[in-house]
Amino acid sequence: MFFFLPIGHDQSVRRMPWVTAALLFLCIVAYGLQLTFAVNPQTVKNSLVRQHEYEVFLVKRYLAPPPPAPPRTAPLTEEEVVRFLADVRAHRVGVSDPYVDTLLEIDGALDRLVAADPVRRFGYRPKDGFSLGVLTHGFLHGGVLHLLGNMVFLWLAGCTVEARWGSLPYLGLYFASLLGSALAYRLVHPGSEVILVGASGAIAGAMAAFFVSFVRARVRFWYFVWLFLFVRAGTFALPALVVFPVWFGSQLVQTIFEAHGHGTAVAYSAHVGGFVVGAAIAGLVRGTGLEKRWVDEFTRIEEEVLAEGGRVTYAPRRTASGHVSVVERVDDDAAPMASRDPASADARRARFRITPAPHGEAPPVPAVHSTFELDVLGAFEEALAHADVATMERLAPTALRRFAEAGRWVDAALAFRALMGLEVPLSDRSLALGTHAAAEAGDVRLAVRAVARLQDEWPGSPSLPQALWDVARAQSTAGHPELAEKTLRRLIEEHPGDPHAELARKYVG
Repeated sequence: MFFFLPIGHDQSVRRMPWVTAALLFLCIVAYGLQLTFAVNPQTVKNSLVRQHEYEVFLVKRYLAPPPPAPPRTAPLTEEEVVRFLADVRAHRVGVSDPYVDTLLEIDGALDRLVAADPVRRFGYRPKDGFSLGVLTHGFLHGGVLHLLGNMVFLWLAGCTVEARWGSLPYLGLYFASLLGSALAYRLVHPGSEVILVGASGAIAGAMAAFFVSFVRARVRFWYFVWLFLFVRAGTFALPALVVFPVWFGSQLVQTIFEAHGHGTAVAYSAHVGGFVVGAAIAGLVRGTGLEKRWVDEFTRIEEEVLAEGGRVTYAPRRTASGHVSVVERVDDDAAPMASRDPASADARRARFRITPAPHGEAPPVPAVHSTFELDVLGAFEEALAHADVATMERLAPTALRRFAEAGRWVDAALAFRALMGLEVPLSDRSLALGTHAAAEAGDVRLAVRAVARLQDEWPGSPSLPQALWDVARAQSTAGHPELAEKTLRRLIEEHPGDPHAELARKYVG
């Protein structure tokens, strides 16, 4: 048995995803109400049995009456029975018959019973055309597993897209994708009475927007393998450029089978419709430059500074609570070359400050101001400005090595952080060097990210023990001895024969 599930990605979320959280909450509440007000299946079954009994009685009474009426010379056909029951319900047969009146009463009660079911009322039937169900169906689900699966994907994709675009644009994308999923389902099943429920179409639109905005991201999966006595579980990461096209291709193939009547209970056509609408909207947003206006200030200014060859200043500083603070804008007096007009090009190239302050009661780290000039290597600057992945991959080790040789660890950490943000493919040596630079600069979070990526992409690299040692050293320096001990134990367990493991044993005991 093999099972895997996406559990995250490497894109950080800097704004609280209120809309995603609200949508998730509404789906859960709606499912609870759906269960509360759902029609009892046994009640429906009893009504159907009683309805069938009266139908059989009336068919025998009018189409095959008992003696002394003359017997039929031919057996009843299904078509004849269907036509007779239609005449009964149209009041063309048995107008004054009390048994017919009882059957019609059972029909009315059954219709009212079924119509009261939330799925019937708020799900989407292609037969209804453009109804309220094109939107409300996205808050109903076919079971607990259906709900949980959709909520996992909604949280993973929705949080990041909302954090980048903002709440209102993301909400518009969500409902547009929900509408697109319903229309795609109707296109494949015109006039059908099969009800569509589930938020997967809208979530597919959010996934498409994530793919367009973060095409160089990596998606992390959890896997579980069970084959007789062989049991293995862990995580692995794949590029979004592989994950999403493969997923969409599989949905497209399933939609073709669905259109020919060979599908399952899953509405793959709704997934395809939502993904296409989401990709179209995200492509339009990105192509017109709206995305740059929607992203949060931290992301926008950081990307513009790096892309335009700006000057960036890093300085450790303790926050009021002693925790690591985020990158923030330095006052104009800290950037004399910047214009006071925040919309000007000079203001966008203003300096910024990142503050990897130590936690707890560790002594404050003295401020180290270091200016990172992106023209250290002309080609490297051009590659950063134009997001030239191939050139950046080729020159990144050189840029990192130049800073490392000069002992400019803050600059090296900044260069490495920019590369990690752009998801540039890096060799194991470059990742190990970046881990060391981050540790020397006191950026524990960057060091942890780097060693995690090193282990995912280069699991057998000989640089891993040194990188783990660097992370443990940085955690200890930052006032986290418990985290450092945990990292050292991991080093000992995974690389018991390495010299760094011998050093780790002396500290762990």
